Amino acid sequence: MSCLLFSSDDGDVKPTLYRPFEACQRHASTLNSCQNCSKIIKLQDKIAETKQVLEDMLKRHHEMTTHANDVHDPFASLLPPEVTARIFQYYVFDSDFADSRPEWRKAPLRLGAVCQHWRQIAWTTPALWSQTSFYVQGHSKPDYHHFARDWLARSGELPLSISISAVYGPRSWEVRSQTEAIIRSLIDILNLHSRRWHTLEIGLDVLMSQRLGGNLHPAPALQELRISMPVYPVQLTGDQGAGLDLTSANPKHISLYLHFPLQILKIGWNSLVKADLQGYCIDEYLDFLRRTPALIHVRFTDIRPHPIGLSQPVVHQNLQNMSIFQGISNDGIWWSRLLQGMTLPALERMTYNAFYGSVPILAIRSMVHRSGCALQELTLRNVIATEDNLTELLKVTPALRILELEWSRESAWSPYRLLRHLSRTSIFDPSHSGLFLPELQDFRLNYQETAYLEEVADLFGPFIVPPGMRRRPLQNIKVIFDAEHRNFNPELVPFEGDYMDWELVLRFLAVIQAGCSVVIRCIDGEEVDEHTVGVIDLLEESVKQLDIPLSVNLNLGYSTVAQRPPSDKLLPS
Repeated sequence: MSCLLFSSDDGDVKPTLYRPFEACQRHASTLNSCQNCSKIIKLQDKIAETKQVLEDMLKRHHEMTTHANDVHDPFASLLPPEVTARIFQYYVFDSDFADSRPEWRKAPLRLGAVCQHWRQIAWTTPALWSQTSFYVQGHSKPDYHHFARDWLARSGELPLSISISAVYGPRSWEVRSQTEAIIRSLIDILNLHSRRWHTLEIGLDVLMSQRLGGNLHPAPALQELRISMPVYPVQLTGDQGAGLDLTSANPKHISLYLHFPLQILKIGWNSLVKADLQGYCIDEYLDFLRRTPALIHVRFTDIRPHPIGLSQPVVHQNLQNMSIFQGISNDGIWWSRLLQGMTLPALERMTYNAFYGSVPILAIRSMVHRSGCALQELTLRNVIATEDNLTELLKVTPALRILELEWSRESAWSPYRLLRHLSRTSIFDPSHSGLFLPELQDFRLNYQETAYLEEVADLFGPFIVPPGMRRRPLQNIKVIFDAEHRNFNPELVPFEGDYMDWELVLRFLAVIQAGCSVVIRCIDGEEVDEHTVGVIDLLEESVKQLDIPLSVNLNLGYSTVAQRPPSDKLLPS
């Protein structure tokens, strides 16, 4: 559209501001306008007429294609409606709601757009509409809530899984005001269905999220609550409002990300059994444990430093599984202080992933020893510790069945002494006290250098057990040599041609024949595609290189390509 530079009242021209075209004589007819303006007006009228004709044609085209789909429907018209509805459900819920990004689930709408018969089935199948996401942006339409109202009405009385979030960017206050108006309208609609909330995911600022629920809109059926702060949250000063009131809710699972204030969250804490928290300080993590006496599984991600003070310790009687992800290079200092403040007598499984920094071995040992727990599974990733410290930790875990260690490439210590200690204690007198990992069944090691294979072969111990002695029930040995780390250590020799010798291969094959699964792989770092890396099976390739005949089927079952392990996994499956 033609535009003119906009002039202010004082006559100054502002070259960055524009106004739409207007005829040269305000309120003048086409006859009184100049020739050029008259042509523009006539052309605009013709464009408007053409648009209307095009809209009519598109509408007619949609009606014709819908009718054609009805006629050519290959199966739905031949099947009972309930069978077609079940097929529709498989299509709609093909993607996982819990992992989806906050956007409209468009699949039911696509089904309804195919033909009248499909629309009738889709519109009358409540299960298709029981999960959805509302994602509000600056360009969202003001009548967005009408769409939400119709969507939720089609869900009948089924439990609802709902996500509501918004983008809060550095936009103008006018745009932000429009966004908040849309959110308020959406929340009003959602609150009408609060009794059916089963899963609720909130990605709003603190003040806006407090409009959800309340005394007038209880949520007694809520089982899972996920809350994350937006990238540009509202800065609160003083009063934070009445709080997010979901007092009638007794969720079993809660996820709180980006430091959503615990003090304003009003829920039934006593029913929580699983939690995932990110970005809180020591006192807040400990306070959360005090609030949740029935908690069984917890994951803590990142910790906020705060002034050093005396934190009130907590004893949690029911927590069985704890996972800690250290995503900031703070050398475990703050996590050490958190571990010092908790006693967990029921703890059975623990994972500590130091993505940056190091694993606080001494603090973990102190917590386990103080708790007196029968720890059965222990996973430590990015281990930087003296072998004496690690051995001392394992001495206080006699019930351990699964041990998974990922050695840090920055560690000055190797796993040599630990492997030797495991092999020397593979056979023991069960009447003695202070036994070293007597129940260990599964040992997994990730190390950056192809080394210590002799020590790995010795882990199973002698094949003959003397009378009165007992063998450690080791059933699985899995070692991954991560060659990708060679890029960080130029002294490491490339893997090519570095296979096992004849004697070592026979020792491993004998261990396999004795009933212990042995997997030794080397990730060579060469990407096969975006998500996979090449994997060399060291034992299988060595057997091939040495041309060793196998008299029995050892069922090695190795593959040459494995999925790249995610950041929170140590070993490829």
